[in-house]
Amino acid sequence: MISMMYAGLCTLLVIFLALRVVRWRREHKIGLGHGDNIELQKRVRAHANATENMPLALILLGSLELTGFEPKNARDSLR
Repeated sequence: MISMMYAGLCTLLVIFLALRVVRWRREHKIGLGHGDNIELQKRVRAHANATENMPLALILLGSLELTGFEPKNARDSLR
């Protein structure tokens, strides 16, 4: 169940990052590419990094959840 909560939060973050890119493109009238605009490049990469890495993290989290992994057991085994 926790993975669904994180999936929802990740979705909100990706939407927020996408809106930042869209707003910047509209304000600076840059339709395609980045127009050599460093700030736009940073915003696009932040959005791309999130969409590239979040799915793997959510899959791993869901896998842990399905196997019944409990953090308190992991803590005990490290002692």
